[in-house]
Amino acid sequence: MRSFRDPDGFVVEQDGRILRCVYPHAASGLKDFLESSVHAALTSEHAVPATWIPGDSGLNETASLVVEHERVAFPNYPFEWSPAMLRAAGLFTLEVAETALGGGYDLKDASTGNVMFSGGKPLFLDLLSFQPLSLDPVWRPYAQFASGFVYPLLAAKYSGASVPGVFLQHRDGLDTDAIWRMLPLHRTLTSRAAFVMVLLAKLFSIKPREGDRYLATPQARDSDEVKFLRRRTFRSLRRAVESIDFSTQVSSASSYEGFDDSYAPGEFTQKQAVIDRVLREVQPERLLDIGCNTGNFSILAANAGVREVVAIDRDAECVNHVYRRGHAAILPLQVDLARPTPATGWENSETSPFLKRALDRKFDAVLALAVLHHLLVTERVPLDALLDLLADLTTKLLVIEYVDPTDVQFRRIARGRDSLHADLNVQMFEQQLTKSNRFRIARKFGVSATRTVYVCLKP
Repeated sequence: MRSFRDPDGFVVEQDGRILRCVYPHAASGLKDFLESSVHAALTSEHAVPATWIPGDSGLNETASLVVEHERVAFPNYPFEWSPAMLRAAGLFTLEVAETALGGGYDLKDASTGNVMFSGGKPLFLDLLSFQPLSLDPVWRPYAQFASGFVYPLLAAKYSGASVPGVFLQHRDGLDTDAIWRMLPLHRTLTSRAAFVMVLLAKLFSIKPREGDRYLATPQARDSDEVKFLRRRTFRSLRRAVESIDFSTQVSSASSYEGFDDSYAPGEFTQKQAVIDRVLREVQPERLLDIGCNTGNFSILAANAGVREVVAIDRDAECVNHVYRRGHAAILPLQVDLARPTPATGWENSETSPFLKRALDRKFDAVLALAVLHHLLVTERVPLDALLDLLADLTTKLLVIEYVDPTDVQFRRIARGRDSLHADLNVQMFEQQLTKSNRFRIARKFGVSATRTVYVCLKP
């Protein structure tokens, strides 16, 4: 996979290495930045990936400079982030811009594509976005920041838009016309961010023609004036992003784990104890938590010593909740296993599909707790196909919860279609687990009258 949109260079992945090839006109600028106090500060804060000039890049590309970046363990994209993660990425981008400004540098673009999450922490990837501070009084990425961060957040907060949906359809976010159509008028008038950044932009937008006098911007008197203007811009944007808060929002999925009628008192605690014991015995390093809900078992896994946890759920509020719990080892993503993120971009080659990334990561443990019935009933995924996928996703351990058709939650989502699952029972489930040498059942634990946790190992 090779990037192509940056006029200063491109990134290529080769044999697991992430290499950035820099064109001649930008090479000296990047070298200067790598030696700057700004780069040193961002590196010490783990805000940018470790970067070095390799002795041998192994590339046949013609480039004036090649640098190598530390690889993000599990690459992720804005169309897999929850609203809380997009908000955090926006605030982080402004923090990076502030740090750069203090050392005499500027950000020349503020794309969401500049950021990935490494565990629970955002990381600014594009070192070619930094340039020496000029006397231009206008922060040129302002509109890009609004489109990529502020407008999608407003759409998620007030129009019920899905952040993944926005970015799968609009790579760079939403423009002013799009968010204007999406927002209810009363929200545009009462939300500070919407009033300042949407209504005023709409009312006072100017569409200049080539040669018009207001295309030219007068230069600032000196760098102190530029820094003053930049900080005022960053402060305004920060207030706009901070005003779009998701901390009080809940969903039906994010409010029921362990507290509904699925478990009698003590049963959920027993389930936690069983899984904690298994993880401490097996000691996996990389774990995928499918249907993570509010992250109880992701946290449990990280606390049991798992170094890397990727926690996925299709519910935005669940992923918001996991992210706000702030565990450094846990990367929460808004991904629906029944409709996983596809490859995107030109010739479907700019971003890799979720399942390919998951398979390439070679997780040595997968949790599939209280999710089986949702995939079987709601999504009508065949059990055989589901277990095949789970076997592919783990190299060692699967912990899966069997939910019987007589379970109250199973019957609730079946909505009278019980006959479709009449053949599903413990015996049939165990036969499918061990079919074609998929798994060996190491242990099983009954956590309620209708739920059983299976500990399965690859043969």
